[in-house]
Amino acid sequence: MINLDNFDMTLDECRRVFDTMQNLVIIDEKGYLKYLSPDMYFMVEAYNKRPVTNKVAGKHIDEIHPVSKITNVLYTGEPIANAFYFSSDVTNIARIEPLYNDGRLVGAIDYDIFTNGIDLKEFLSEVAGYEKEGRLNLKIAGEFIRKFADGKNRCGADDAAEKPHSWKREDDEDKEQIDNFDMTLDECRVVFDTIHKFIVTDAGGRIKYYSPDFLKKDGRNGDVDPDERVLGRDVNEVFPFSRINNVITSGRPVKNNFYFYGDNTSIARIDPVYDNGKVIGVIDYDIYSDVDELEIFLGSVMNYSNKGFLNLENTFESMYEQVRSGHGIKYSIDDFLGNGRFAVQLRKEISNLSETNSTVLITGETGCGKEIVAHSIHNMSRRCQMELVEVNCAAIPENLVESELFGYEEGSFTGASRGGKTGLFEQADGGTIFLDEIDQIPYHIQPKLLRILQEREITKIGGRNIPVDVRVISATNKNLWDLVRQGRFREDLYYRLNVVEVHVPALTERREDIPILVNAQIEKLNKQMAKYVKGLSPDVMNLFMSYKWPGNVRELNNLIERCMINCKGEMIRVEDLQGLSAQLIRDQTEVDFTSENPLELVRNEAEKKVIIKALEMTGGNRSKAAGMLKISRTALYDKLKKFEIL
Repeated sequence: MINLDNFDMTLDECRRVFDTMQNLVIIDEKGYLKYLSPDMYFMVEAYNKRPVTNKVAGKHIDEIHPVSKITNVLYTGEPIANAFYFSSDVTNIARIEPLYNDGRLVGAIDYDIFTNGIDLKEFLSEVAGYEKEGRLNLKIAGEFIRKFADGKNRCGADDAAEKPHSWKREDDEDKEQIDNFDMTLDECRVVFDTIHKFIVTDAGGRIKYYSPDFLKKDGRNGDVDPDERVLGRDVNEVFPFSRINNVITSGRPVKNNFYFYGDNTSIARIDPVYDNGKVIGVIDYDIYSDVDELEIFLGSVMNYSNKGFLNLENTFESMYEQVRSGHGIKYSIDDFLGNGRFAVQLRKEISNLSETNSTVLITGETGCGKEIVAHSIHNMSRRCQMELVEVNCAAIPENLVESELFGYEEGSFTGASRGGKTGLFEQADGGTIFLDEIDQIPYHIQPKLLRILQEREITKIGGRNIPVDVRVISATNKNLWDLVRQGRFREDLYYRLNVVEVHVPALTERREDIPILVNAQIEKLNKQMAKYVKGLSPDVMNLFMSYKWPGNVRELNNLIERCMINCKGEMIRVEDLQGLSAQLIRDQTEVDFTSENPLELVRNEAEKKVIIKALEMTGGNRSKAAGMLKISRTALYDKLKKFEIL
């Protein structure tokens, strides 16, 4: 029987332990944040390209970190041993675990195993050294590891103790002020119990906590009697192989501590816990509890590496850019800008879809960003190391569609090229094909497209069948079901294409994102045009916020470019719109151009609409609306009276 007397921690001590772990996220069973570690702020800021607000506890994880895979665990109840996160700015490998209390799912945790490519390379180098020595017998990944490194970078057993004592963790004072913690002691204990072989000691090496699996009779812990009292004892008495005292002495972490005992091997991380620059304790926890877990991880690394996605000779970041530019990828999830509800939800959908091979239909108005979504899905998927072939179905002449998509054999028709032709589907084999404007595909070609989706093979002109492994993503700005009812689109093809539908909202549905989109485009064009435009004047922003934007984000970006060509100062003003101002005014409202001041009328109307929108978004809360509008409550009340808004 396991001794349950395993916890002697205060809430503040728990928080310091959490602050020490790498990029730790804790959520409740509904996905709301209970804790976000200080170093995770920078990860979130890198993914979202915006600062973290002063309060994160209590917010939904989708709002803070929409590409996180932690909510997947809430749906499945199963852990994710190795969650690979790839971004142009951030790369890390994490472990995600469900939290159970008395058999009930109460939340999930997500924490890093490796935070960057350098950490991974160092780890693989150590694995290679031990494998070469025969201490690690790797069945699957052994050959791959031997090719990778000779193990020269492996740390010796006493390396940590030899490091200078001057090293200390640098806490970010500004980040410490962020409200990131909403946990009870019981909730902290559930988290501790979930982490594999987790031990917490004080600065003297006395055990403050040990996880239930710590007392397994596996030879690692000296076969301690489970009924013995462990809490409060010196860690070396209970755990003779521990290097915790080395970490206490040096103040430096041990990233990869290999434990060899009998036929078993485990790998742990040991970190010092700091408070105001002083070591107050140490944590020791497994990243891999046995060789089988290690094999699975190395198999994933080997797979990514062999397919060209992981270039272990470079950093992940530079490798990512190489892959992105070399396989037709123009956009990533970072390129779909916005912090509003629709933008956050869409990025979450993209993240979830990236883990599947499902056929996707992207719908939305012209210019709203369907191409970005398609590229992002491919870019985050396991197919990202292969080709993304983009096809504009409307741009191919009808008589050439079949040969372009499926190819042809030599001599199959008069004028056929010698050697035949490789079709676009064959070119995309192993990767993704993006069929933009799928509604323009000729009706007589649709049965062939249906066959590809059903049988996963193409028929070249001339008769030869070729199997293909292609993920199909299509997009349209039309209502395909209306086309089905009109007899212009096959119903069976519609259902095959629409396995998963992703709707990209129009710009008018996410007006709150307009300032972000504007600033991003101005920043981009400043670099291209060597200008120093800071933004839009309030009058122009009011016009932009109330305009209908029939061309969506594409129209917005083009309009900003025209304005910047005309702009001579630091701010884009109404006069920089030139002839466009009349169009904006005409399209958004009826204006009496015979009045003394038509522009003032437009400004008032635009301002009124923005105020009404703010009140709608805040449920009529005038204080929150004033905060959203960046004006005082008094100013808001004056405007409510002026515009007769009840």
